[in-house]
Amino acid sequence: MSNIYTGFLGGFDYEHKNPPAPFNPLYDPKSHKRYEMVTNSMTQDDYYSSHSREECKKEWRKRYDKLKSEGK
Repeated sequence: MSNIYTGFLGGFDYEHKNPPAPFNPLYDPKSHKRYEMVTNSMTQDDYYSSHSREECKKEWRKRYDKLKSEGK
């Protein structure tokens, strides 16, 4: 028997080839990028300085939902 790894992991071979599903079934891998895009667009539009916090929250959510519906 040689010490060269042949790709067999013993009892962990199945787990290695079939990783578990994410713990959070609602996890969206695109959410981080979408969050960044919305915040940057509102900063570029100078929206934060000319509107109240409540208006900013509503506009942020509107833009976020729009991007999400477009699949971005």
